Amino acid sequence: VGFSNSSSPYHPYLDYDQQTRDVLDAIAAGRKVLARDDVALTGKLFATGFSQGGWLSMALHRKIEATGGKLTASMPSAGSYALTALVDDIFLGRPVQGSTVYFPLALTAAQRAGAGVYSDPAQFFNQRYARGVEELLPAPGAFSNLVSAGRVPATALFAGPSLPPPAKASRQLK
Repeated sequence: VGFSNSSSPYHPYLDYDQQTRDVLDAIAAGRKVLARDDVALTGKLFATGFSQGGWLSMALHRKIEATGGKLTASMPSAGSYALTALVDDIFLGRPVQGSTVYFPLALTAAQRAGAGVYSDPAQFFNQRYARGVEELLPAPGAFSNLVSAGRVPATALFAGPSLPPPAKASRQLK
């Protein structure tokens, strides 16, 4: 959903229900094709992924076990696991490279999945970027293309007044 010829106007980035359902559907389809072609299966199921795929392999592991299934092993790598820490860093003005793309992608997916996060994107995003942010992603090309086109900022997404004040330097005890 959300890629190539999908009819969805957005990508369900980090949407647990949608993305695990997509993978489970793909596994079922693969098993049907293999059964049709008389390919013997071992009964073992492995999941791995990197970045978004790392997050998804962990989510898939959770989903399979929660529904009584068995996954032989999983190896998620470099996924968005510590989302609270990532969002804290973004709001505190310390975004990592790409977070000005990933955060809107995740927030849009949550909004479209019915989370009711906002009634207008401008409640979250700097006015300059709020318009069109929900339709922005996924986009072909590199992150830097979105930055150079002025569609997202490189390092800050929120208006200065919406950020907390900088922490005051504390006195060192001697």
